[in-house]
Amino acid sequence: SVVAVGVGALIGYGVFTALAPGQSSTQIEAYNNTIINVGGQVGVEAEDIAAFLKGTKDKKRLAKQAVAVVRPAKADPDATIEIDEMPDLTVSNQFIQSTPDEYEPPMPTEKTESYRDVDIIIYASDRDKSDKAWAGTIPGIVDHRVRFSLSESIDPRELHGRIKARGDIVVTFRFVKAKKEYEAKLVEIDSVDMTPRR
Repeated sequence: SVVAVGVGALIGYGVFTALAPGQSSTQIEAYNNTIINVGGQVGVEAEDIAAFLKGTKDKKRLAKQAVAVVRPAKADPDATIEIDEMPDLTVSNQFIQSTPDEYEPPMPTEKTESYRDVDIIIYASDRDKSDKAWAGTIPGIVDHRVRFSLSESIDPRELHGRIKARGDIVVTFRFVKAKKEYEAKLVEIDSVDMTPRR
């Protein structure tokens, strides 16, 4: 019975994790409440179930597997899924139909990419500060004005006044839902070649 509760909890939590933002979770939440109630009947407290689920390290994999377990039943409009001959743990048809057809991992809200020996165009600078006052573009990578941040190894007084430099950078991109694409929000300048160029 304890194992059956664990299996039910993994299916319920996995499917809940797989839901897209804004997708109805009423049936999944109802099943998860059932798991807690049945768990209490067999000596597994809600706190134990929560700790068990929290200990699941690869939640994306769990979500994908839970969706795969439920998917075959979606073809039958009247299907249910029984777990270990425990009627109270039966996965309802409403739960099955609420499950996504496929698991699509959420897009990371931010990502970073490193670039070496690239052109840096400086629009704004401050000899006394290494952040907030700096801005510019990185041709071919970030073509709109973006804030620059200088690493501790760079002396802003040496770079101040230049309109162009070359160096190593890390660009932080943020996912914009309205555009469904990533946009650069910060360029961290790790190193700059101060060698005079002809």
